[in-house]
Amino acid sequence: MKFYAYIPKEDGSAPMGTANKLLFELKTHKGAIRRAGRLLGNPFCVFTYRNFYDSKTFKDIKGLK
Repeated sequence: MKFYAYIPKEDGSAPMGTANKLLFELKTHKGAIRRAGRLLGNPFCVFTYRNFYDSKTFKDIKGLK
């Protein structure tokens, strides 16, 4: 599965540019959450997607609560 993770800005939105973002592939959601936490720290958001350029294909795995 393909995953997108980022450290949100103060307003909760995704950052602009390439800093504080990850794109990667793993087999499980649990593994993706662990990898994002290890590389980004807290807080972070994780999404799975099929087509990066179509926002309808994104599914929230771990967002801000």
